[in-house]
Amino acid sequence: MMTADFMEALQEVMRQKGIPEREIIGVVERALGQAYRRRYGADARIHVEVEPKTHQTLVFVEKDVVEAVTDQHMQVSVADARRSDAKAEVGDILQEEISPEQFGRIGAQVAKQTIFQRLRELERDLVYDEYSRRVDAVVTGEVQRRDDRGNIFVSLGRAEALLPKREQVESERYRFAERMKFLVLEARQTTRTAQVILSRAHPDLVAKLLELEVPEIGEGVVQVAGVARKPGARTKIAVRSNDAKVDPVGACIGSQGARAMAVANELRGEKIEIVRYSDEPREYLANALSPAKVREVHVSPETRVARVVVPDDQLSLAIGRGGHNVRLAAKLTGWNITLQSASEAATGREGLLFDSKAEAESRSEEAASAEAGASLASAPAADAGQPQPGCETEGAQASPLAEPVVETSGAAQDDVAAVGDEVAEHAAAAPEGEAAGGA
Repeated sequence: MMTADFMEALQEVMRQKGIPEREIIGVVERALGQAYRRRYGADARIHVEVEPKTHQTLVFVEKDVVEAVTDQHMQVSVADARRSDAKAEVGDILQEEISPEQFGRIGAQVAKQTIFQRLRELERDLVYDEYSRRVDAVVTGEVQRRDDRGNIFVSLGRAEALLPKREQVESERYRFAERMKFLVLEARQTTRTAQVILSRAHPDLVAKLLELEVPEIGEGVVQVAGVARKPGARTKIAVRSNDAKVDPVGACIGSQGARAMAVANELRGEKIEIVRYSDEPREYLANALSPAKVREVHVSPETRVARVVVPDDQLSLAIGRGGHNVRLAAKLTGWNITLQSASEAATGREGLLFDSKAEAESRSEEAASAEAGASLASAPAADAGQPQPGCETEGAQASPLAEPVVETSGAAQDDVAAVGDEVAEHAAAAPEGEAAGGA
């Protein structure tokens, strides 16, 4: 019988990692077979039995019953076999119980190392199989620690996942032991472990969170037609209905805005706007620029440029703080938007052009430059019960030696500057109330 401590350790691993008992027994059988071969220089058929009630583990070596024994490690004589089984005959297989002492000290160490190496491989395969099927799904995890590159490590239960710096939201603060929802971007399998890559900045996270709140999306009655996002600030989601009796915008907003508010709360106050999708470009562009009121939309399908005219008092609202509103509208619709006030259109003055692809290309460049920094396999294991450097503890002041996970920056000021001096002039010319409304 194998030692109780050893089997108790295996069973604990089985419970923590979710590895089936049959897999554990198979690993033990193969490992003991190798140890037996190392001890006696002979192949062995090892069989392990676990008594269901007492959890006692018995190890047997299977031997062939023969008339004359030529290999005592693989065969047993009929006479010897009949001492334990009176009905034994030549050609039968006899199970003979063996103890760990029979493997020797080195053999036992080899068996132990083989068992735990194989258990790590099983855990890696199970994690990869589970999360490769959950790519693009939302999972809930607990923030654990941060490495020197700014990557956050998140516990998903039996798996530890990576939130790369490029997939973090700049305005969010990640506190130790805080539970959050993440989008599974990718599952990778390496020779050492399985890597699960998460995101808090991906546009699909907003769409998936909305799907969790709106049963009509899961039922296929309402569809998400597009998402444009400035992480931490604002997201525009276009929705359409497959049932004329169902208002897609109302279904997503919910009673008193409860459904959209639930998504905004999970995203730490990010503004969520639901707009109605339309196959007619003019109508879609006008909807996408809400809450600003649009007077005219002129489209040029050849150049994929739309000239949008808004009342003078709506220009600042159409642009939005830092240009977010018009930029997200361009990205959502896929149209480059030239925005004009009514007075500019009347005098023939050129408007401001906003490229639908500029922000997406900028994000792709940032992701490419940060790709080398994300490596879950090289990160050391951490004690899940203790706060780690770089992760704040709720209600406690962070150590002066630990960098904050996210530093506040002048992102809004940078965005305003990026829109250009012309935008600032337009915003200054508009009434104060309208400028505030574009936030």
